[in-house]
Amino acid sequence: MNIHQFISLTNFFLKNLKSLSSTPPKNLTERDSLTYDEYIPRHKTINTVIVLHGMTINGRKDKRLIHFCRILASSGIYAIVPEITGLSKGNFEKNDIINLKNIINKKQPIGLIGFSFGGSYGLVCACDPEIASKLRFIITFGAYYSISDIICEWKKWSDKDIITDIEIDSRIYVILFLAYNNMLQEREYIKSLLERYCYDATIEEKKKIYFEKLSDYNFKLDFDKSLLDYLSPSGKLHFCKAKVNLIHDNCDTLIPPNQSKLIYNDLKKYSPSAQHNLLLTSLISHVSINKINFHEIFQLYKLIQPLFS
Repeated sequence: MNIHQFISLTNFFLKNLKSLSSTPPKNLTERDSLTYDEYIPRHKTINTVIVLHGMTINGRKDKRLIHFCRILASSGIYAIVPEITGLSKGNFEKNDIINLKNIINKKQPIGLIGFSFGGSYGLVCACDPEIASKLRFIITFGAYYSISDIICEWKKWSDKDIITDIEIDSRIYVILFLAYNNMLQEREYIKSLLERYCYDATIEEKKKIYFEKLSDYNFKLDFDKSLLDYLSPSGKLHFCKAKVNLIHDNCDTLIPPNQSKLIYNDLKKYSPSAQHNLLLTSLISHVSINKINFHEIFQLYKLIQPLFS
């Protein structure tokens, strides 16, 4: 890492710590039936990345994502943010992967940054032999190895076992999405809460709707296994040619950090000489950068460096 990259990375992290802006994004684009936003640097472009949101009803309009991508653009990085339609609705859909592959084919060679479920969708695309050579690097925040494994963990959740606000926060988030797709009479209220869930809603408000309206509802977590396998990087990572840097909140209860460990182990098994990296850190929450911890910041610098190379 040279001094210019170090300065760029430092500015990047410091900007991310600032308050979220409420102004709308610029350079919004819809082309060839593919919906995505473009964040275009005003001056020299040093890199191009596709940024993938996770399971959020706000999709590509998530305040945190807009904030993040504006900073990418101000740092000289051209960012493309697709709408992952299924994840925006809390659904798992094959077309999400197909649409992402189409965007990658139009914009390559590029890098990928993926948050949560979006990170794993990016890895699935990178495991397609026709796509693999078109990606230079992948950076994920809180990716999963297998959706089936995640759902099995969700099925084990019990109110009796919930002892922290972090654990109950993840549980309520999943249940709200299931309710959004099934409880039509509560749909608008649930949508309003999901839109504010990660940055404006308080834990007290979340608990109130959960224990008053949702805790006794019998939601089913039954999905087609072949679809879940298709949407999971498990068993496919030997096709991945890009450098992969995995970053995971070590307190994540929605997608446990062991999922990134499984991805990393497969990558190292199939390509032991490749420079893949794994960082389990307290620097981030599920999809956001937290206050600086200098014991881990330089490790994070290393994993974000491909953006500025």
